[in-house]
Amino acid sequence: MNDMKAWYVEDVNEEQVAIVFAETRNKAKYLATQYDEGLQDYRYNEVRATRMPQLDKYAGNKPYVMDFEIGEDRLIMVRDAGFSCLEPEYEDCEKCVAKDYCEVYESYLETRKE
Repeated sequence: MNDMKAWYVEDVNEEQVAIVFAETRNKAKYLATQYDEGLQDYRYNEVRATRMPQLDKYAGNKPYVMDFEIGEDRLIMVRDAGFSCLEPEYEDCEKCVAKDYCEVYESYLETRKE
């Protein structure tokens, strides 16, 4: 039985976010502050974790911090969790594995039609 659950972990200022697969909220917070580049500058008590059950189906058998730079992770984060690039380089979007699901890219294409 797989006890891994998906967690949306963010800092208290809501500036940095990670998706973490862990057994508990506390483990998700710990993993995010240890292994997510954006959250490593935060202490355990400076982040909060919220469940994302819609991503549980992607959990493996081991704890895992998703990485937006990995194509498979990016596709899941954009398609199933609504993530997008913070400062998109639109010329790179056409090569992105998640372009068909990205609301930011879709909006960009709409503005170009006008």
